Amino acid sequence: MKKLFWWAITSSHRHRIRGTARAMRLIKSYIAAEPLVQFTTPHQLKLNLTPRHYIDSEVLRHGDYEFEVTEALVGRLGDRDVFWDVGANIGLHSLYIAIQMPKVRVVAFDPNTDIVSRLRDNAHLNNVAIEIVQSGLWHSHGLLRLNDPNPVNPGMTGLESNADSTTRTQVLVPVLGGDDCIAHLGVPSPTVIKIDAEGAETSVLSGLRNAIDSGSVHTVVFEQREDADEGPRETLRSFGFQIAPIASEKGASHCNYIATRESNGTDIAPSI
Repeated sequence: MKKLFWWAITSSHRHRIRGTARAMRLIKSYIAAEPLVQFTTPHQLKLNLTPRHYIDSEVLRHGDYEFEVTEALVGRLGDRDVFWDVGANIGLHSLYIAIQMPKVRVVAFDPNTDIVSRLRDNAHLNNVAIEIVQSGLWHSHGLLRLNDPNPVNPGMTGLESNADSTTRTQVLVPVLGGDDCIAHLGVPSPTVIKIDAEGAETSVLSGLRNAIDSGSVHTVVFEQREDADEGPRETLRSFGFQIAPIASEKGASHCNYIATRESNGTDIAPSI
């Protein structure tokens, strides 16, 4: 089983470029790529940013992005907590927490090879050690297509079942169940989780059933469109979580929520 999961994580690196057309597209993309800009946020987080990317441009313009989410997480974290950043992107949340709360163990998940490379660079830039798993989280292990619908907003990439039919590119990436990461890869079980999975939040929670059922997870912060179904909220309520929106001045169509409960796990045994 352990070999299977190692294969899932490393499989994306074994795919080779096939065909002149694809090779030429990659060359053109490399030539057209903008240089990274090093930027320090008002909260002393150092980042290498690509100005043409949406989140990066927001950080350059406003000094940060969704810092209200970071504040909500910090307010629930203590020195003995383990923080999972699911959909970590370039590390805005996970790196800030690693800097400000060095005793918190931080694990960052992202399936996008380019984003993970930038996340590693940003971790090095801030001289912090976080654990990075290059994989998407799902209800089971395997390979799924990572769909990239917007060339200037890699934060909108989503896994196969959540993708729009007009997606720009599709790449096979490994996906793992959170419980399997804990059982077979030695990843520490989370107590606080942030999920930004572009519609895959319910699948992420399904793959973490054992960890949540144990009662150790006391806080989950997740993003959900205002017009989306109640899946993640219903799942978390069934486990005894109280859910509230995180206030934002932007009024975006995506709303972030914080789900909290006592961490003793008493009488929490729902099914997903």
